[in-house]
Amino acid sequence: MKQISILFLLLNSFLINAQEIRQFTENFTRFSTIKDGELGIIQKGNVTIIFNYGENNNIKIYFANGNNKNYYRVSKVEKGNTKDRIEFQYMKLLDEKGEEYYFVKYEDGEVRLLYLDSFTYTGGYGIALLP
Repeated sequence: MKQISILFLLLNSFLINAQEIRQFTENFTRFSTIKDGELGIIQKGNVTIIFNYGENNNIKIYFANGNNKNYYRVSKVEKGNTKDRIEFQYMKLLDEKGEEYYFVKYEDGEVRLLYLDSFTYTGGYGIALLP
């Protein structure tokens, strides 16, 4: 009986401490290219991001033109603030070709996918997805 009680306590402790990461989706209706941190012409188009996709909590993006692309997370999620004190989260990703990107999600819902070698907290080259 004592062994069963210990086993129950260990199992219960494990279940309480285990954190389940759930997959979720966000949809965007506008997008723009980014050059030197500045948005270009904002265009209409549906883009869908699936967060925590697959075993390693990767990201899958379905673009407006019908293409989709997998991005593999290679860092933990970090937090930061812009010069204007806008909060954001970011992580480093690799695409299927091994090219490096930063994925940045701002508190207002905007998402930026920036080429790693151009990344700055307020600049860079890439695309912006707008809610």
